[in-house]
Amino acid sequence: MDLRTEAIHNHAKELGFKFPEDQEFIWLAEESLEAELPEHWQQVVSEEASGSLFFYNSDTDVSQWAHPMDEEYRARLKELRAQRAKKKRKSKKLPVLVGLSQQ
Repeated sequence: MDLRTEAIHNHAKELGFKFPEDQEFIWLAEESLEAELPEHWQQVVSEEASGSLFFYNSDTDVSQWAHPMDEEYRARLKELRAQRAKKKRKSKKLPVLVGLSQQ
């Protein structure tokens, strides 16, 4: 596995992906890694935590380790899972038999 693919998979796990069942949504983890920061947010390198990255909002003076968009991507993953479950339920319904008389 190359470094980019490994980074995407590691981030997917941080977002709550379960493998192999969520593999079809890996594009969402990749999109999340490339997501732009919302207004007033910036990525900062920590001098105290061995160069680790964190995020800082200059408007609210909030700092956090997680990307500020991660919760939105977790919600999107939840929606995708719900859509998948709905499709599976529809495909498992028995077909209606036409032409059978009721007795």
